[in-house]
Amino acid sequence: MQSRPPRGSLIAAGAVLVVPFALIMVAAAALTVLVGITGSMGNSGSPGCGLQPSGSSTLVSPMTPGSYQLTSEFGGRTNPVSGASENHGGQDFGAPAGTPITAAAAGTVVEAGPASGFGQWIVIDHELDGQQVSTVYGHMWPADVGMSEGEQVRAGQHIARVGSNGQSTGPHLHFEVWEGGRLAGGRAVDPMPLLSEPGEPSAPPSDPAPVELVSSGAAPTVAQLMPSGPQGSQRNTTLDDEQLRNAATIVGVGKGMGMPPRAWVIAIATAMQESTLHNLDYGDRDSVGLFQQRTSQGWGTVSQIMDPRYSATKFYESFDEKIVARYPDWQSMPVTQLAQQVQRSGFPDAYAKWETVAANAVLVVHGVAPIEGTTPEAAC
Repeated sequence: MQSRPPRGSLIAAGAVLVVPFALIMVAAAALTVLVGITGSMGNSGSPGCGLQPSGSSTLVSPMTPGSYQLTSEFGGRTNPVSGASENHGGQDFGAPAGTPITAAAAGTVVEAGPASGFGQWIVIDHELDGQQVSTVYGHMWPADVGMSEGEQVRAGQHIARVGSNGQSTGPHLHFEVWEGGRLAGGRAVDPMPLLSEPGEPSAPPSDPAPVELVSSGAAPTVAQLMPSGPQGSQRNTTLDDEQLRNAATIVGVGKGMGMPPRAWVIAIATAMQESTLHNLDYGDRDSVGLFQQRTSQGWGTVSQIMDPRYSATKFYESFDEKIVARYPDWQSMPVTQLAQQVQRSGFPDAYAKWETVAANAVLVVHGVAPIEGTTPEAAC
């Protein structure tokens, strides 16, 4: 683990808050991936008439070219641990422990944690070429699983690190692709014809644009942001400049609409869970934007929802109608209960873990230091 980088200084200039935050990855420890997962994987086969080979594929390699060697292939083999003949339901990517693993496509995490044979796994559901597809990432140590159930991911997003947990002979990633969904009784297919190499990761800007608060004013107190304190276990992460700009927009829109500070926290926590505070042009079904609002549910057109000011306004309008107007004591209610009434998520408990991060974001865009003891170390 690297040592903690120095915090950027915060400079107030009128209504503009300049916050030179470094780009950061979500903290993940040393992940170990099993090398020889057994192939009792249900139905399996080649791509056939389903997903198309990599020329038109929407899947990218889950590891950076040059960081791995392909080892055990998809299909029949002798299990390196038991010596028994079996069907190997995926492709193994041999790599040093701790090598980053990335999502092969945008989607929703439906499983993240212990799994028989895998040690730990992550299962992500995607909608590709009009059909449900799952990608599976296996054999990580618990500390190296960087995602949790219900989170939205983007293609190429860092989700875990290679390890050798479970039924394994050495550090590697066991990677599967399932047509029809891993948890829905689909069939495993050979991943390799479907993968294209990811593009080069973009370098962080040398002089990022300053975070600009839409509306200036005094910073709220921690008691205003979290009247009952954070509820449940909290994630601890640092926001990059794009995330801070989006948080500042959410705060500014809320101020302009007369929403109290507690509502800003709810809105930012919701956006963290839905999009990690990135203005995504993809999501589950027709969901897009910071709040993953759906055109089919009446939130607006795609171009409207992709405007952070518009999407924040629509969130607050719904929040005001469904929460503020109905519950006089709403500011003491849990984040999960409040966000769920606006968003109707399939994973309602997932919002709560972002409460402290959201409160800190409000403080930072006001030029105030984060809550003591909540700034994480940088990831390796």
